[in-house]
Amino acid sequence: MTTRPGKGTEFSFELTLEVDPSPSHVAPIDSSMGVLDSYSDLSGIVLVVEDNEVNRMIAREVLQSLGFDVLEASDGQEAISTLERRHIDVVLMDCQMPVMDGYAATREIRRREAQAGTRRVPILALTADAFDEDAVRARESGMDGHLAKPYRREQLRDMLRKSLEV
Repeated sequence: MTTRPGKGTEFSFELTLEVDPSPSHVAPIDSSMGVLDSYSDLSGIVLVVEDNEVNRMIAREVLQSLGFDVLEASDGQEAISTLERRHIDVVLMDCQMPVMDGYAATREIRRREAQAGTRRVPILALTADAFDEDAVRARESGMDGHLAKPYRREQLRDMLRKSLEV
């Protein structure tokens, strides 16, 4: 052990461990502690609109494990800009965000789709707003579905499958 004032203490130790003889063929698991599918029939481009970086990372990892390509936006205004430039198959929209929240962004996206006569992109609320009235508010703003956080991978997969009509 070495101690240096103002610098801290450095120490080390050694462990003697036995090698585990059991096979190491363990299926990967996701955050809900369930085994991941080895095959997914889902694909496409998902835009994750979420102001929280950790929530975006979790959604990205889950979506990629399901076979999706992922784009990200940190607020509703950024989502609208992305939709103007890129083809998106489905949007996962947080509801409470700075700059432009998910409700306002969805209303604006729907207005622009109607004005331009373009296809209706599925928009799914992925939000901490978990009450029935929150789901109603999401649908009234033009969203096609509502999933409260925390969510399980299977819930998201099923919702995406339904919205993409796979």
